[in-house]
Amino acid sequence: MRTGWAPILTPGTRVTARYALDPRTHEGREKVADALGYVVETDEETVTIHTKRGYARIPRVLIVAVREVPPPPR
Repeated sequence: MRTGWAPILTPGTRVTARYALDPRTHEGREKVADALGYVVETDEETVTIHTKRGYARIPRVLIVAVREVPPPPR
């Protein structure tokens, strides 16, 4: 993911991120996955999203789409 491509990837923002899976470890399965949750940390290489299932640490180069989403319904 190029610099500035997704300025919404800042801690505290709720997002859904679609990312590519490593074909060597996910052979025969979906080629992409989605992570829905709050951005908790970012650096030059990765984005960490806190999801219902735990923390997803995603390499930025694998992110193919991202968008901000509203808070969950109460």
